[in-house]
Amino acid sequence: MHPDLFSERPRFGGFSVPCLDFKVKHDQLIMALSTVTYAYMEYENVIELRFRRMSRWSRAGRLLVLKKKNFNPRKYGYLSWKLARMQPGGWTYLYNVFYEDVKVDSPDKYMIFQVFEHDLAPLGFFLKGDIRKPICSKIMKLRPYAEKLAMFRREYARVYPDKYGMIISETKEALRDMEKEMEADYYD
Repeated sequence: MHPDLFSERPRFGGFSVPCLDFKVKHDQLIMALSTVTYAYMEYENVIELRFRRMSRWSRAGRLLVLKKKNFNPRKYGYLSWKLARMQPGGWTYLYNVFYEDVKVDSPDKYMIFQVFEHDLAPLGFFLKGDIRKPICSKIMKLRPYAEKLAMFRREYARVYPDKYGMIISETKEALRDMEKEMEADYYD
């Protein structure tokens, strides 16, 4: 709700911050949404994040997500819906949790819009669910909670740098795989 706490300002373009007169970087914003969601779910003991090597001889690996107990997906938002459908004790890779089988020009913008549409629009923070019409009095009341989440994210990155880095890398990989491939122009 307060993306200015999670992302830098871009040189051009970017996501318009509701109720404030500037923009933030799309890619950093979706990384922040991803890290905060999964780190907080682990903090609340709903999931466990584990590093899993792809082979005995390789250092490369993936971040495995083990679901520990059932939860209400509305509490953690759109990025948790796939996990909510799993049974406790089930596991998958974080890449699979984040990845959506779509091909779009800008996957970071697509995912931000999905979070907006499923998590924020129904809560009445925007007139008629329109992102261009924020209700600033409601949004600004959430600033202290957003500041706590930003502080939680920084602390998680400090205490668990390997897990934090893996969340970022798996999210980036999923976003890359959701991007439309550029068609080659062939000239004779």
